[in-house]
Amino acid sequence: TASIGDKVTGPEVAAFLGEFQQHGHVEIDTAAAYPPGKPGVTERVLGEQSGLSNWAHISTKLMGFGEAPNSTEKVREGIEASREEAERGGLRSLLLPSAG
Repeated sequence: TASIGDKVTGPEVAAFLGEFQQHGHVEIDTAAAYPPGKPGVTERVLGEQSGLSNWAHISTKLMGFGEAPNSTEKVREGIEASREEAERGGLRSLLLPSAG
C-alpha cells in the first residue's frame, strides 16, 4: 500500500481495491508513514474509498521514524491521526512499532 496516494491515485485506487477484493482478499496492511515523503496520505486515501469498510479490515502502524514513540502524548497523537484518516475505511488494528 506504500504507493497508494503517490504512484497509485484516483480511479486507480478503486480499481486496485476492486481487483484485490475479487481475489478474496480482505486484510489491508498499511502505515502512517506511507507513502514515503507524504506521511498519512495512504491512510487518508483508503479512508475516502466508498464501501471499503463493508468488506476490508485495515491494519496500520503508528509512525515511529525509526524509533518507537517515547511518550504517552506522542502515542496518543499517532493513534488519533491514524484513526481519523483510516477509520472510515474499516480500521481494524493499530500497531505500535518498536525500536529494537
